[in-house]
Amino acid sequence: LEALSGKIEISKLCYKYNISQSQFYRWKDKFLKFGFQAFEHNNISKKKKNLEYKVDKMKNIIADLTIEFKKND
Repeated sequence: LEALSGKIEISKLCYKYNISQSQFYRWKDKFLKFGFQAFEHNNISKKKKNLEYKVDKMKNIIADLTIEFKKND
């Protein structure tokens, strides 16, 4: 954010945080390329999708076991 404000030279900023200028520009490029995703409403993380999949799978197993149990009664 300091770099985007334009109030400090990139070289001084990199020195301040002990990073190389090439690293700074890689991060800046990544931010400019993917930063918009922070504002998407349908942005669901892979971890959350994986957890939802596992919950659905467990629900199906419980339903199958419940049906099987009722058959054997």
